[in-house]
Amino acid sequence: MKFRLLLFAVLSIFFINGNAQNIVTLSETPDQITCQVTVTGVKEKKATEAAESALRYALFFRGLPDSKYCKTPLTGTDERVTSQHPQYFKEMFEKGRFSTFITNIYFENYTKKNKISVICFTVNLKALRLDLETQGVKRRFGI
Repeated sequence: MKFRLLLFAVLSIFFINGNAQNIVTLSETPDQITCQVTVTGVKEKKATEAAESALRYALFFRGLPDSKYCKTPLTGTDERVTSQHPQYFKEMFEKGRFSTFITNIYFENYTKKNKISVICFTVNLKALRLDLETQGVKRRFGI
């Protein structure tokens, strides 16, 4: 029951804040990744929040197909990991802890007519992976 509520909360945050049309990897190293996130249907003030939510969900549960170092998701595609570590994911998703791993945000473009935003994020992957390991969410080799 808790899993369903947490999953519903995560997905509703993702879909209420808009839809990520596209997440493109611009540059990456084993330690960090820079992605360009395009979000539609969201006003300019909420665009960064919606794009960050989309990027967070993709990194944790979907992976980035055009990435060399994040092709597979950080926690695996099984979203039940959120029910196994509810406090960690509550802090990460609801309390903004993911923002501490973002080293740079650049708002590239906003089209008011269609409400299309393009935002670039640089995420410290090394610190994020280390955090997942120290919190017991992920082992060094596998989940």
